Amino acid sequence: MIFLDWETYYNSKAKYSLRSKGVTLESYIRDPQFAFVSVSVAVDDRPPRCFFADTPEWPGIIAFLRSAAPSHPFASHNGMFDFAILAWRLGVYPKLMVDTLGMARAAGHKKASLKTLAEYYGLPPKGDALDKFMNGTHVEDMSLAMRAEFAEYNNQDTWLCREIYNRLKPRIPLKEFLVQHLTLEMFTKPVMEVDAGLCQDIYDTAEHERTTTLSDLGTTLADLRSAPKFAALLTALGVSPPMKPSPANPEKMTYAFAKTDQELLALRDHDDPRVVALVDAKLGNQSSLRQSRAQRFIGIAQRSVAFTGRPLLPIPLAYCGAENTFRFSGTDDVNMQNLPRGKGLRSAVVPPPDHDLVVVDFSSIEARVLAWLAGEEGVLAVFRTGECVYAYTASNIYGTKIVKGMPERNVGKVIVLGLGYNMGSPKFASEVFKGLMGLPSIRFTPVDADRLGVDVGAFSADAYKQRRQRDHIVRSGFFYPIDAEAIQTHCAVADHLVTAWRASSPNIVRYWSTCDLMLKYMLNGVEADFGPLRTEKDAIRLPNGLRLAYTKLRQEGRSYAYWNGKSWLGIYGGKLAENVTQALSRIIMTDAMLLVDRELRGVSRIALTVHDELIQVAHKDQAQAVFDRTLAIMSTGRDWYRDIPLGAEGKIAANYAEAK
Repeated sequence: MIFLDWETYYNSKAKYSLRSKGVTLESYIRDPQFAFVSVSVAVDDRPPRCFFADTPEWPGIIAFLRSAAPSHPFASHNGMFDFAILAWRLGVYPKLMVDTLGMARAAGHKKASLKTLAEYYGLPPKGDALDKFMNGTHVEDMSLAMRAEFAEYNNQDTWLCREIYNRLKPRIPLKEFLVQHLTLEMFTKPVMEVDAGLCQDIYDTAEHERTTTLSDLGTTLADLRSAPKFAALLTALGVSPPMKPSPANPEKMTYAFAKTDQELLALRDHDDPRVVALVDAKLGNQSSLRQSRAQRFIGIAQRSVAFTGRPLLPIPLAYCGAENTFRFSGTDDVNMQNLPRGKGLRSAVVPPPDHDLVVVDFSSIEARVLAWLAGEEGVLAVFRTGECVYAYTASNIYGTKIVKGMPERNVGKVIVLGLGYNMGSPKFASEVFKGLMGLPSIRFTPVDADRLGVDVGAFSADAYKQRRQRDHIVRSGFFYPIDAEAIQTHCAVADHLVTAWRASSPNIVRYWSTCDLMLKYMLNGVEADFGPLRTEKDAIRLPNGLRLAYTKLRQEGRSYAYWNGKSWLGIYGGKLAENVTQALSRIIMTDAMLLVDRELRGVSRIALTVHDELIQVAHKDQAQAVFDRTLAIMSTGRDWYRDIPLGAEGKIAANYAEAK
C-alpha cells in the first residue's frame, strides 16, 4: 500500500490558500498559482521519503506513482485534496483510494484532523513547519536548512497517516473502503458536466430581477440588508416591522427579518403592493445564494475546460459526513445534497454529449425501514402491495378512501414524513404550517376541524396542551402570523392528527420505548441484539460492522445526552429511532451503489448520490438497460434486510432538473 502526502505552494497574502475565503479544494488545485513543493511517499511499512519538486529525483517519484497506481491502493489524509492532485495535475488514478480522514469519521471520531487523531492515539505530534516558514515560499526559494526541517515535517504527516490507518483499519468493513473509493472518484474523475451558458443566464436573470425591483422601490441593496433601514421602509408604508425574541437573549425582542420568519413571509399577502414588493426584494436580495451558486458553477466549468477541454463537474461529498447516520454530506462549497429543485441550477447539471442521466430513487425508504424495525405489519403490507402509503395513512385518519391527486393525501404525506420519530404535536403544528421538509405549507381550518370531529374548545381549555404550545413557540421562536382563534384551530387539528396517527401505528410508538431501552443498555454497557442492531457501551453496532457512537452517554432526567466533540446533545427514544433508521437506510443505499457499480461499470458511471437517490451517466443506447437493472437492484432486499419491501422509481433525463 502506498501512503502519500503532497505539500504545495500557498500565499495567504495573495488570498491563495485553502484557508482563504472563497477558495475551495477544486479552485486551489486548478489555480494558475498552483505549484508543487514536495511529496512524501511510504510503501507498506517502509520509512517515508520526501522528494522536492525541483530536484533530479522528482521525475522518478512521479513515474513511480504512475506505474503503481493501476495495481496498488493509495492512502492519504484528506483524500479529496491528495487524490485530486494526482488526477488533475498528473493524470494518475489509483486502483483504490483510501482516506484516513473518512475512516476516522466512519470509526466515530467527531474531530478527525491529523493533529487531533495523533493526540487521541498517543502518537508524536504533527509538525508546524508549514505555517512556520512556507507561507508565500516556493520550493526554489527554500534553503538547505528549511528543506531539512520541511522534509521531516512532510514525512511525519505520511507516517502519522499510516499509523492512523493501521489503528482504524480493523474497525472499517471492506465494503466501506469501496464506498469511500466511489465517493472520491465522483470528485477526482467526474462524468457530469455544467452548462456554463445556462448558469450565466441564471445569474444575469437574478441580477436583473434584483436591480429592477430595487429601482421600482426607490431603495438600495444596502437598505435591505440593514435591519433598521428595512424596518424604516416598512414603517414608512404604515406596516409595523415584525418582531421576535432574540435568540441570544429571549427577554429582548429583535426584528423578525429572516427568510424563515413567518410574520415576514405573511407580508407577501399584504393589501399594499408596495409592501409585497419590498418584502419580496428583501427575501430575494438578503442572500445572493442563487447568484453565488451560479457563479461557482461557472468558475468550475471554466477551470475544468482549461484542464480537460470539457466543463466537468467534480462532486465533492464528505464520506460519512452526517453525524450518527453515516450519510454523505456536502462539502467544498458545492452542496449537491440540497441543490434547489426546479429548472434553475439543476437544469445546468447535464450528461456529456450522446449520454443521458439515469436517476433512480428509493421510494419512502425511511418509512419502510422504520415500519420493518417496529413490526408495523399494516404499513408493511401497504408497501408490499405497492399502494401509496401517504394515501393509506390519510384514509385511516379521515375514515374514507383517499387516493393520489386528492389534497388529503398531502396530509398523509406530512404525517408519514413527520411523525415516525416521536415529533410532538406543537412542533408538528408549526412545521406543517411552515412547510414540513420543503413540502407546501398546510394550514388547518374550521372545515378540517369539523370534518375530523375536532373539539377546538376542549383543546383551548386544556391547560397542559396550551402550556406545551406556548413553550414550543418561545423555544423555537416561531410565531404564527394569524389571529389567536385561527392558531387554536390549526393546533387543535394538528394535535388530533398526531393522536390519531399514534393510535393507528402502535408498534412504531412502542419502538420508541424500545429505543429508550437501547439507550439504557448503552449507558450501562449491556450488549444485546435488537433486530439487526447490537448495543454496546455508548454505541450501537450496525449490521455492516460500523458503530453509531454516543460518546460519554449520560442520563439527564428521563432523557439522555452525549458529547459530540463540541457540546452535549440530547438523545431520546424517538431521536435514536431516527438515527438507526437513517443509518440502516444508508447501508441499503451504499449496498445498491456497490452492486450497480460492479454490474454496470462497463456501460455506466455513478456520478452522484443524493440522500436515497443514485445518479448515473450512460450512453443513450444503453440508458434504458441501465435504468431497468438499477431499478431492479434498488427494489430488491438482500442479506439482513431481505424482508424489507423495498421500492424504487426514477427517470432517464437530459438534465438533473428533468429527473424530478
